[in-house]
Amino acid sequence: MEEIIEKIKNATNILLQDDRWLIDNDLSERSISFRLGYYLQNEFSDYSVDCEYNGNPDDLRNRKKINIIRGELERLGLLKDTEIDENVTRTVFPDIIIHKRGTNYNNIAIIEMKKSTNKTSHDYDFIKLQHYTSDDAANGLCYKVGIFLEIHCGNNEPGFSLETFINGRKQQ
Repeated sequence: MEEIIEKIKNATNILLQDDRWLIDNDLSERSISFRLGYYLQNEFSDYSVDCEYNGNPDDLRNRKKINIIRGELERLGLLKDTEIDENVTRTVFPDIIIHKRGTNYNNIAIIEMKKSTNKTSHDYDFIKLQHYTSDDAANGLCYKVGIFLEIHCGNNEPGFSLETFINGRKQQ
C-alpha cells in the first residue's frame, strides 16, 4: 500500500513541477487530472491509467456504479428527488483509476481530485472513495486504495494534500 501511495505522490510532484502553468492559472480539474494520469502511467507501467473511466466488466451494461445507503446522501443534502429507494445506485466517473482493464480483481487505486479553489464540499468524493474501496459485495469494485487529492492552485504556492481510504475507511 505504501508503495502505491509513494508512486502517486511522485507523479503528483512531477505534475507540480512540469505543469505548473496549468496550476498557477487555475485551469480545469480535468486538464490537470489528465496530466497527472500521464505521469502516473510512468509509475505504474504494468497497469492502465484512465481518466473519467466508467467501465465495469462485472455490470451487465459495463458501467461503473456504486450503491449508497439513502441516509448517507440525505444527511449530507446530496439526495436527488428521484432517489426514493433505501439503496441508491449511481453511475460514477472517477477522476483517475489505476487498474487492469477487463477485470475488477486488479483495481489498484482510484483517485478523486479537487483543486483548492473549488469550494464544492468534499463529502460526496469521500462517500465514493469509501464505497470504491469497500469489500461490500454490492459494489464489488475492489480498489486497494482510494485517494482524495487536493491540488493547491491559483494564488497558493503549488502543492498538494492527500487523504487515503482503505477497506472503506478513511485512514488517519
